[in-house]
This record gives sequence, structure tokens and C-alpha cells, in this order.
Amino acid sequence: MVLNVEGPFTILSSLIDPMNFYKGLRKDPLRIQEILAVVEEGIIRYSLEGIERGASIISYGDPVGAIGIIGPKVYREYSGPSSWRIIKGIKEAGGKVLLHLCGKTSTALVKIEMARSYPLEADEASTYGQALLGLLDETTEPIVIGHRCIKRSLNRIVQPVLWGSN
Repeated sequence: MVLNVEGPFTILSSLIDPMNFYKGLRKDPLRIQEILAVVEEGIIRYSLEGIERGASIISYGDPVGAIGIIGPKVYREYSGPSSWRIIKGIKEAGGKVLLHLCGKTSTALVKIEMARSYPLEADEASTYGQALLGLLDETTEPIVIGHRCIKRSLNRIVQPVLWGSN
């Protein structure tokens, strides 16, 4: 079972006027950090509850907080670190779970040097989804995968590589 989880910028933009939020980044950054911390904790708790109820793959992305939308400075200072804290929070809980990062999220985290990626061999004949499930079967601890979209899980893998992240 896959649980789709949105990031803090996406959630907050649904709850409050985005213009007020972005003004707050400049005018009251400490308050925004407090708000992000509350949302991050909720996302981690939600993800862990999903795992406890049977989800073996957590699909994480924050499209509103993408580097191409908010820019490199805001991404580097707020969105990237916020996503990284969520990823770490889910990983630190342990267990057999695959955390799949949106390709835009994983590549942005690598770009700002918050994460590194590494290749993992996959069966050439498999679909992306089958490769993810095969990797999940082999792991005993949380693993983070990125650089591709989970929505392409039915597509055949052209290059037999998955991208891990740490």
C-alpha cells in the first residue's frame, strides 16, 4: 500500500493565503519556523500512522515548495530543510518502509547539497513499480528513493537503476 504525503508548503498554501505566508517569510521568519515545525511534526505523525496501518511506501512531495516555484533562496532556507527534517523523522522511526521522494524534491535536495544520491541496480525487465517492490522486499530498514515520479510505476525502466538518497 502506498500513502501519498504532501509537504508543508503545499499544506500551508491550502490553509492560508499564500501571499501572507510568503510575506511572513520576510517579516517574521521565526514565527514561520514555528508554524513549519508544527506542520512537519503532523506530517511525520501522519506518515508513521500510515505505516502502522499497513502502508509500506510513503510517497512524499511538496509541489508548492518546489525550487522552481519559490526560488533557490527560499528553498535553501525553508522548504528544503523542512522536507529534509520530515524525511529524517520518518527514517528515524525505523522499520521496513520505502520513502519515495518526488523527482523534483530529490533533485532539489541534491542540488542544494542537503542530500546525496547513489545508483541502485534494478531488474531491467521490470516496471518502475516492480523495481520499488523488489527493493522493498530486500530491505529491513527505511530506504529513501527519488529522482523519478511514483506515478510512473507502471512504466518499464529504460535504465535499470533506481536512485537512493541519504
